[in-house]
Amino acid sequence: MPVEVKLPIKEIDLQKTTDILTEALGDITKGLSEALSRNDFTFVIRNNTEWKLKRTGAVNDSSSWPFEDIEPKMIDIKLMSAKSFSFAAKYALPHREIVIGASYPLIGYKKIAMEWSADAKKTWDNMDDGMDKSADSNRAYITEAKGKLIWIFEING
Repeated sequence: MPVEVKLPIKEIDLQKTTDILTEALGDITKGLSEALSRNDFTFVIRNNTEWKLKRTGAVNDSSSWPFEDIEPKMIDIKLMSAKSFSFAAKYALPHREIVIGASYPLIGYKKIAMEWSADAKKTWDNMDDGMDKSADSNRAYITEAKGKLIWIFEING
């Protein structure tokens, strides 16, 4: 079962999201730190916008997309222990929809996806590598901390 953490966004340069995550996790109770060390994967959605990201769809190939709606100006973190996963979700902003996805298959490579799209399945189908992705000023990337992989999605509008 995923563990959830929600944190208010601090006024810091977007390029320092990894530093923000490390700093924020340092402020959370010791019990959460222990939970983090027991989980294989971490997922972070940073909603830098003034709008709620309304989840309007998902593709759950293996495991289930762990996030629902994301409140404005919040960082939502999910921790998941799994052998593999592959999923994507579509979120509505006032002006269009964005699809984000992540995959760590039993056979193959870690992957990440982000694009303006109304079709989560198409974005999931096209997900092919772990390189940084962007949709205008939005960014998705995979990083690592203490030997654990972290999928980070920054939504800026």
